[in-house]
Amino acid sequence: CTFWLPFGYILEMSNQTEFLSEPVDDIPLLIGLMSNLELSEILDRCLVTNGNHKGLSRGNLAVIWLAFILSQGDHRKSTVQAWAAQHKTTLEHLLKVQISDTDFTDDRLGLFLNALSKNAAWEKIEDESWNVSLRVLTPNNGLRAVRVDATTISGCHRIVEEGLMQLGNSKAHRPDLPQIKIMSAAHQPSGRIIATDTHPGNSADDPLYTPLISRVKTIIKLDEVLYLGDCKMAALETRARIADQNDYYMTPLPLTGASKDLLKDMITYALQHPGKVEALKVGDESGLGFENMRPLKATVDGKTIEWNERLFLVQFADLLERQQKDLENRLAKTRKAILALTPQPGKGKRVFRKQDELQTI
Repeated sequence: CTFWLPFGYILEMSNQTEFLSEPVDDIPLLIGLMSNLELSEILDRCLVTNGNHKGLSRGNLAVIWLAFILSQGDHRKSTVQAWAAQHKTTLEHLLKVQISDTDFTDDRLGLFLNALSKNAAWEKIEDESWNVSLRVLTPNNGLRAVRVDATTISGCHRIVEEGLMQLGNSKAHRPDLPQIKIMSAAHQPSGRIIATDTHPGNSADDPLYTPLISRVKTIIKLDEVLYLGDCKMAALETRARIADQNDYYMTPLPLTGASKDLLKDMITYALQHPGKVEALKVGDESGLGFENMRPLKATVDGKTIEWNERLFLVQFADLLERQQKDLENRLAKTRKAILALTPQPGKGKRVFRKQDELQTI
């Protein structure tokens, strides 16, 4: 990405020359990247304005606002107008537009956010954005995989009934702050975001996977895609829906219920049949692996879905070493704590001879 870094501008005014200094910072780089993604054009197509709209288009407004947020690390609306005025010449030159004093008022920015918050518009933006990214990312080139996961964002907000900001299980260890939950799907291995859904912060993760995966299917328009997720994606209904849409999934099974007994059975079988265990190499990690297959059946929305599920039992060498060291450290601490309860005889030290006496302390 090439860009210029002016330190000022020279203006001819009748018989005198005026030199205006304007900081450029990282603005050309940020706007250049967004221009390559055709962000302004996509937003202008998806966020329709009425015929009375004047000033910057919503696409250019969004590009400038995003440049401000990324450059300044500031999400407030009230500070955008002053920043845009400070960089007015640079912004006009880069985007080939005219910026007025009213383009970045709180009201204008609020109207843009309101238009962006509509689900139909947001989904259309993600769809078009993915199509543009295909110039760089080709799903047929290498493994076609999509990672699906949730995260939370907390803030000092007032909780409103039926609102997005709600108290929930805080991954940031701030249970006192309300939060929103964002479910995202990203292309692997590039990390390119395909689609996102926003939910109240008290939402359970399990039912959020299926709607997003179904929407990703309509965006990328591909079969036999591998969806990657944590154990919360392992709900039987979620796995059934992925199998029914001619795709695959990879997720750890939660160690609860029947899965816990299944793990024990597979470990026992692997120990009793060492010939079935194979050496594995996954990236930079090595280990031992064992594969099994089982038929599954589930009824979803009145439809019976049947498929075969492959089960992998894997023991990575690095993980095994870390777990062994952790066990040895915990055993050493436990032994030290136990010996402290029964010290060697000495002055001022009480020696316990019976279990009942020890339990009284």
